[in-house]
Amino acid sequence: NYDTSTRPSITLSSLSGNIQATKPTESFTFRINSTGITTAPYVWVSVPTVAGVNPTQVIDLATNTAISPVAYSGGTWFQVSAAGLAAGTFRDFRIDFTYTACTTSSFTVNAGWGCSGYPTDPSTYPCTASTANLPFTPIPGAVQVQSISQPATPLSGLCAPLNYVFRVNSAGGGN
Repeated sequence: NYDTSTRPSITLSSLSGNIQATKPTESFTFRINSTGITTAPYVWVSVPTVAGVNPTQVIDLATNTAISPVAYSGGTWFQVSAAGLAAGTFRDFRIDFTYTACTTSSFTVNAGWGCSGYPTDPSTYPCTASTANLPFTPIPGAVQVQSISQPATPLSGLCAPLNYVFRVNSAGGGN
């Protein structure tokens, strides 16, 4: 049992800032700090549904372990650690996501803990979850096509081969 002076407390912070999204799958790095005086057990992270953003996995950067997503009615969540975080410690994670947005966007990540287990639904978490906003700016791709060579003389017949050579170049900042 915890009282208000001994209950665990955690904070969540982004270590990436606004990222320039150039690939179909991008990532943010975030940190969960245990700021209370007792261990925060059953630590979890949730991502409420945002149109055009799909979180695919969370990676524990200390162990390089992938944590699979669990769907809930309001989004996706990840059960980060049953053992939790000891008081005064932190752990860094990477969240991978895909996106379809073409303009500057963001999504929210929430983190919390449970006394005796993970909640059945993180949106019903009875305490105030720690929150971090993860903004990203999609950088569009562009393609240049340049003609290198083409037939210089008239064709000798209707079925003669036509040989063209083009150079295709990625000209934008994105893939």
